Amino acid sequence: MKKRIISVMVIMSLMFTMLPTTVSAARKGCILGGTEPTIFDALEILKYLSGMDSAIKEKGKINAEKMDAATISKEGKKKGGTTIFCALEILKYLSYMDNEIGVNHSPRPPAAPKSVWASAGDGMVTVHWTEPANMGGGTFVRYEVSDTNGKHWFPTMSLSYTFRGLANGKKYTFLVRAVSSAGNGITTSVTATPTPPASSLSDEVVTITNQYRVNAGKSPFVSDNPNLNSAAMKRAQELVAYYDHVRPDGRDWSTVFEEFKVKWSGIAENIAYGYSSPREVVEGWINSPGHYQNIMGNYTHIGVGVARGGDGTMYWVQLFVR
Repeated sequence: MKKRIISVMVIMSLMFTMLPTTVSAARKGCILGGTEPTIFDALEILKYLSGMDSAIKEKGKINAEKMDAATISKEGKKKGGTTIFCALEILKYLSYMDNEIGVNHSPRPPAAPKSVWASAGDGMVTVHWTEPANMGGGTFVRYEVSDTNGKHWFPTMSLSYTFRGLANGKKYTFLVRAVSSAGNGITTSVTATPTPPASSLSDEVVTITNQYRVNAGKSPFVSDNPNLNSAAMKRAQELVAYYDHVRPDGRDWSTVFEEFKVKWSGIAENIAYGYSSPREVVEGWINSPGHYQNIMGNYTHIGVGVARGGDGTMYWVQLFVR
């Protein structure tokens, strides 16, 4: 068995070192049934020959140019021209027909960067990504990012890029691509919305909420309890990990008041995520009967928490106390 394997390897070496510079007319004797040859035809010929070495030698039927038909394909079909000569002719033919049979040995543009995400801040967004699965055989040159749908590209050698001077509350789409010696790679995208600091967002939520309260003939909430505000911020951070009125450790949401030493005789909680601005989230609560009832309820104080997830999603909390 080892001898046969070595024999095939030697033949393969010969095939690739003996490729001629022109396509010989003799190849047509190795193309059967009007079908185009493939690399598998050449390999099947070699496989057949390696298995027939002993029998051929014993019967003295080695012929460098012609051999009787033999069953060599995986489907068991009969093909003629099962000689090294024909294997070489097939490879010779394929080497000059690469483009026509869809074989391309030239480097391709890079694949798209993987795991693209964005983190938003006050008037800024940082886009992050990981390396493409492959560079297509070309040499890496740089990465490029765009916030103008590809109209303008900014180069970088790192795996992140920060856009500054953006409008808060506006949703942006960012494009990322790798560039290699073979050209521009496949583009991928991510969206994000710049937002001001959480403290100013919380203040704005209180202001808008109180506007609705006053318009409905209610007294505005008081928001000067630091412990209540800290409890609300804690709940917002918890929502990033586990979005529910149950806390990540399984306790009820109301246990946060005891944790932050907030005294109460009545409490309520509103939560939300995915809204990009204080006005959007408050309007979302106003348009939901249960949340609206909490906002217009018989409570005196409010605490607001805002947290941003790793993908830029905003999580919002209102805690009400009387």
